[in-house]
Amino acid sequence: MQPFLTTETLIIELMLVASLVGIVVRRLRVPYTVALVVVGLLLTNLSPIKFELTPELILGYLSRR
Repeated sequence: MQPFLTTETLIIELMLVASLVGIVVRRLRVPYTVALVVVGLLLTNLSPIKFELTPELILGYLSRR
Protein backbone atom coordinates (compact mmCIF):
# COMPACT_ATOMS: atom_id res chain seq x y z
CA MET A 1 0.00 0.00 0.00
CA GLN A 2 2.92 2.37 0.61
CA PRO A 3 4.02 2.60 -3.07
CA PHE A 4 0.43 3.44 -4.03
CA LEU A 5 0.25 6.30 -1.53
CA THR A 6 3.65 7.62 -2.61
CA THR A 7 2.61 7.66 -6.26
CA GLU A 8 -0.77 9.15 -5.44
CA THR A 9 0.87 11.91 -3.40
CA LEU A 10 3.28 12.64 -6.25
CA ILE A 11 0.43 12.99 -8.74
CA ILE A 12 -1.45 15.34 -6.42
CA GLU A 13 1.68 17.46 -5.96
CA LEU A 14 2.22 17.65 -9.73
CA MET A 15 -1.40 18.74 -10.23
CA LEU A 16 -0.86 21.45 -7.63
CA VAL A 17 2.27 22.63 -9.45
CA ALA A 18 0.35 22.71 -12.76
CA SER A 19 -2.38 24.81 -11.11
CA LEU A 20 0.16 27.24 -9.69
CA VAL A 21 1.82 27.51 -13.10
CA GLY A 22 -1.58 28.34 -14.58
CA ILE A 23 -2.09 31.16 -12.09
CA VAL A 24 1.38 32.62 -12.70
CA VAL A 25 1.05 32.31 -16.49
CA ARG A 26 -2.06 34.50 -16.54
CA ARG A 27 -0.15 37.31 -14.88
CA LEU A 28 3.00 36.97 -17.00
CA ARG A 29 1.18 36.38 -20.31
CA VAL A 30 3.35 33.43 -21.26
CA PRO A 31 1.91 30.43 -23.14
CA TYR A 32 0.77 27.76 -20.68
CA THR A 33 2.48 24.88 -22.48
CA VAL A 34 5.81 26.71 -22.57
CA ALA A 35 5.61 27.41 -18.85
CA LEU A 36 4.75 23.76 -18.09
CA VAL A 37 7.74 22.55 -20.10
CA VAL A 38 10.10 24.98 -18.35
CA VAL A 39 8.79 24.06 -14.88
CA GLY A 40 8.96 20.36 -15.75
CA LEU A 41 12.57 20.67 -16.84
CA LEU A 42 13.44 22.56 -13.67
CA LEU A 43 11.76 19.96 -11.46
CA THR A 44 13.46 17.10 -13.28
CA ASN A 45 16.89 18.66 -13.00
CA LEU A 46 16.47 19.45 -9.30
CA SER A 47 15.47 15.97 -8.20
CA PRO A 48 14.83 13.04 -10.52
CA ILE A 49 11.67 11.22 -9.50
CA LYS A 50 11.06 7.54 -10.07
CA PHE A 51 7.57 6.16 -9.73
CA GLU A 52 5.66 3.22 -11.08
CA LEU A 53 2.12 3.27 -12.39
CA THR A 54 0.23 0.37 -10.89
CA PRO A 55 -3.10 -1.04 -12.02
CA GLU A 56 -4.59 0.06 -8.69
CA LEU A 57 -3.60 3.65 -9.38
CA ILE A 58 -4.92 3.66 -12.91
CA LEU A 59 -8.22 2.00 -12.07
CA GLY A 60 -8.61 3.66 -8.68
CA TYR A 61 -9.21 0.33 -7.01
CA LEU A 62 -7.23 -1.17 -4.16
CA SER A 63 -7.31 -4.93 -4.05
CA ARG A 64 -8.38 -6.28 -0.67
CA ARG A 65 -6.65 -9.28 0.75
